[in-house]
Amino acid sequence: MNFNGWIKSISKSLAAVVLCIAGAVSCTEVSYDLGYDFVPESQRMVLKFDTMTGINTYLYRYDSVLSSNTGYVFLGKVSDPTFGQRTNSCMVQYLPVAIPYKGGFGINPIIDSMFLRVDIASYNGDTTVSQKFNVYALNSDANLNYDSLYYTNTDAELYYSPENLLFTFDYKGKSDIATKMEPTELGRKFMEKLVTVDTAVYNNDTLFRQNFAGFYITPEQSSPASATYQFSLEDAYMQLWLRDHDSIDQAKIKDTLTSWYYFYDGSEYESVSINLAEYDYSGSTLGELQAQTNNFTDTVEVSTLYVQTWGGVLSRLVFPQEMIDRLNKLKFSTDKNGNSVEYSVMINQAMLYVEMSDWTQGDMSSVKYMNAAPERIGSYLNMRTSGTDGYTPTPIPDYLYDFEKNAQISDENYMLAYNGYLNRSNGYYELNISSYVQQIMKGTIKKDFILGPSGYDFMGYGQVALKGQASPMKLSITYTLINK
Repeated sequence: MNFNGWIKSISKSLAAVVLCIAGAVSCTEVSYDLGYDFVPESQRMVLKFDTMTGINTYLYRYDSVLSSNTGYVFLGKVSDPTFGQRTNSCMVQYLPVAIPYKGGFGINPIIDSMFLRVDIASYNGDTTVSQKFNVYALNSDANLNYDSLYYTNTDAELYYSPENLLFTFDYKGKSDIATKMEPTELGRKFMEKLVTVDTAVYNNDTLFRQNFAGFYITPEQSSPASATYQFSLEDAYMQLWLRDHDSIDQAKIKDTLTSWYYFYDGSEYESVSINLAEYDYSGSTLGELQAQTNNFTDTVEVSTLYVQTWGGVLSRLVFPQEMIDRLNKLKFSTDKNGNSVEYSVMINQAMLYVEMSDWTQGDMSSVKYMNAAPERIGSYLNMRTSGTDGYTPTPIPDYLYDFEKNAQISDENYMLAYNGYLNRSNGYYELNISSYVQQIMKGTIKKDFILGPSGYDFMGYGQVALKGQASPMKLSITYTLINK
């Protein structure tokens, strides 16, 4: 083939390609109605979208939070002008690891000191301000039972007496605790009892607890409300330091000895740990609302909602009958002839947008409120019910948090379509409550549900104020109408 023939061949090929491209471009517009006219009218479906408001909002105070044997204890006080003051305390039991000698603690042991060692798992608040903590002996008849369930509102006064103060210690910062506990006179007697009790007590866990029931640890009342700390019990222990005397010359010090006591938290040792939380709303925004709502009995509609962890205040949302009627009217439409037709309604998606009240677009001061807010909120039909575990907050159908948790064992990225996470770009929580809305329309579920912490965060640090009646929540619904 000569040069000119080769050029002509190439030109023809390029022309063919151009024609193909032109044909493809000319066909990019797709008609999604293609073939629709061939579908019998009785089988046609219509996709629609609507946005509604009108949900009534109330404050709600739930009983408490299951808080025994979690593997952690929380200690400290925090205060907020909106949410008041929360005080975290705990009751814990401990067991000995070993004694220095087979026969006990040597000859005429001299008590020196008791150290506390605890790992910090997390913290919240101003950790630069020191807090003082008191350690009390639990009453000998405290009778904590590993097989029982305990809650954050458990009355500690049933288990300890204020005059039984053994130790105090101070703490601030973010590092693990390794501190000497300062003993009271009663604390010195407590340490002496540890080394003089019959050694048989150290060889029997039940006998040991009968002699040493455990501790109640709480912030000193006058201590500043600066921070809350989460302590891991896995490796937490006390260390008793002492010295004994030489068996021949008993005036001579022989050895420095230590005895270790661990805060075991598990079925193997049947030790009990209980987290406690107490709220003081006086002088806060919630304190003012408490007076209006008769202690948050959800009988008064409020313009601002609140969600707290630790058995604090929650929000109750109620779908009034007129809104349910409006939802059910979605099934009525008109056909091409203008006749009224009743369809079946399938909710494809119902998204509820719950805005933060302290968020303003472009205002950087909003960041501190987002940082203090729960990362996720859950939706519940009931906050406390009897179940196989004794405590099972009942979620709405869209928020089966136990299912999500179990599914994450095999797929760590699995997340319910419910979502529920804070959208930090827009300052709202986005909740997919499609199944719940569908059942509301059918009348097969309660007309109200509770906004609270996520199913994994009942004892977290989050608290948030949300817009209620003053700025109506938006319910955006995508639905399909199907001929009956």
